[in-house]
Amino acid sequence: MSKLKQTGFTIVELLIAMVISLTLIFACTSVYSSLQNSISTSQNLSIAQESLRTAHYLMSRSVRQGWGIELSGATPTELSVVYGTEANDNVFFGCLGTNQTSGAKDTFYIEAFNGTNHLFCTQNGNKDDGEMIALNVTSLSASLATGNQKGVSINLKIDGMPGKTIGTLGVDGITFILALRQRILINAGVSGASSTSEGLSTNL
Repeated sequence: MSKLKQTGFTIVELLIAMVISLTLIFACTSVYSSLQNSISTSQNLSIAQESLRTAHYLMSRSVRQGWGIELSGATPTELSVVYGTEANDNVFFGCLGTNQTSGAKDTFYIEAFNGTNHLFCTQNGNKDDGEMIALNVTSLSASLATGNQKGVSINLKIDGMPGKTIGTLGVDGITFILALRQRILINAGVSGASSTSEGLSTNL
């Protein structure tokens, strides 16, 4: 009687197959994790860019229209833009989109919401009426422009901006300088003068 010959995998072959399979699994996991990190970084950067874009637009609009600037804090962390009498004769939109009149002010400040700092603005000086205008803005610092320049230098730090491995944006923040265009034009005699700035200790 002839015996049937049985064939199959040896232990060594099974071990080699397992090693190859595990290597492929780890490689796929690593690629997936890297892809997820890239997507998360891209999303955070997109949010940060949108926050910067919105903050810059609203703050620059207020400063361009304003007559005077007030800064509060030893290292100023709040910026207020005061409107002059010319606001009564022109349509000046405040940071929250409503018309401003003489003596009104836009105040920009950082406040925590749900454990995260954001940029807020109020048009009447009352923070209870303030509204969030930009997400994940961790800090705001401002200083008056030096010399004969009429403006303000603003630094914003926003979560999600690149770190030191790419640049210094995430560490040092973004700094931009805004000019008091309305006041410059008035001083140049382009339009009527305004007395709104009388008494402001931080006037330029």
